[in-house]
Amino acid sequence: MMKNIRLMMLMALLTIVGNASADELVISDLNIKAGETKTISIELNNPDNDYIAFEFSLKLPDGISIVTDEYDLFVATINNKRSNDHVLDVSEPNNDGVYHFLCYSNGNKTIKEKSGEIISLTVQCADDAEAGNYTGEAYELIFSDPNFVEVDLADSSFGIKIIVPGDANGDGSVTIADAVAVVNYLLNNGSTGSNFVFEAADIDGSETITAADALGIVNIIIGN
Repeated sequence: MMKNIRLMMLMALLTIVGNASADELVISDLNIKAGETKTISIELNNPDNDYIAFEFSLKLPDGISIVTDEYDLFVATINNKRSNDHVLDVSEPNNDGVYHFLCYSNGNKTIKEKSGEIISLTVQCADDAEAGNYTGEAYELIFSDPNFVEVDLADSSFGIKIIVPGDANGDGSVTIADAVAVVNYLLNNGSTGSNFVFEAADIDGSETITAADALGIVNIIIGN
């Protein structure tokens, strides 16, 4: 009897302190060129619970950072369709490049709907960023329900591909071999080797590969 009472008390305590949930924070994968600025969509899928506030840490790889505006505020906004009087604070990154996000409602309003974008985040890639495949991660996800019970969500990782403009063959540098790769792509009607990087070859951003892109790569090589 005493054992059962203790077990019931422990279960009640765990409910007050925090619960695990199948709800999830989903961050879209990112392909970005060195020197480019792009927007990331952060979605909250919460069929299990309603929330009034949340916080999490976001780790970005070297060379990727959140853009700031003219007031030195990070360009990260709450989706108005899901927010009722919510405020979003983003802290300066620590030495490991980790940002901390805190979202809350002054009136303890719940987040609308049960799925979809919750934060729009603008990031930039440094001009000298190294090409490659990286991983970003949101962790220490703590959400608060309307009864102020903390709910822990699982960590969320997402892919980040940094692309060097002109590096059509994906070897990490821009050389005449990249211009040749573009020419071969054109001569073979889009058929080329598995190492061909379309986004890097598309110098003019037209979403098609043309002779202008081959010329653009040559101009990069000669410094024009």
